[in-house]
Amino acid sequence: MVQDEVRWLLATIAAEWPGGGFEYEDVVRIDFDEPEILETGDRRKGAELSRHASITALEGDRAREPVGTEFHYDVETILGVRIEGVHTDAGGTIDSKNDFRRLVKYTQAAIDDERTYPSIDADDEVGFVEYLDGRIENENSFSNEYGDEYRVDFDVRLRGRQDPDSR
Repeated sequence: MVQDEVRWLLATIAAEWPGGGFEYEDVVRIDFDEPEILETGDRRKGAELSRHASITALEGDRAREPVGTEFHYDVETILGVRIEGVHTDAGGTIDSKNDFRRLVKYTQAAIDDERTYPSIDADDEVGFVEYLDGRIENENSFSNEYGDEYRVDFDVRLRGRQDPDSR
């Protein structure tokens, strides 16, 4: 298995959920690249927002910049995250905008718990990146545009180093 930053991010959200208890939340995690809903195993890129809110992640850009005269690289990997839900009055599971903001803040807090030296394991050392840190950037709320539908998008930027000679 090669490094899978998207699966790491989605697993981290559940494992580091503030106060524990992610399994009691009315939300599903979706790997958009695979595509799969992790809680059900369904192979879909979207969730039925009338049944639960969703946290979707996908791999965006990856930049590798050579360092020095050896074949080492500084690597930046960008992961896109989208959190969506629908208000209960419109047939969804979100009671209020504050309920949705709580979902966003808890998701971000879980990610922040692993922001220093995030451990993204792999069985295959080829292409392995040792990540140094991760940060949340570019948060955009689209909730006002959709009325009873809530949506926030943000990026997670992972910075690390790749040493092809260490494989």
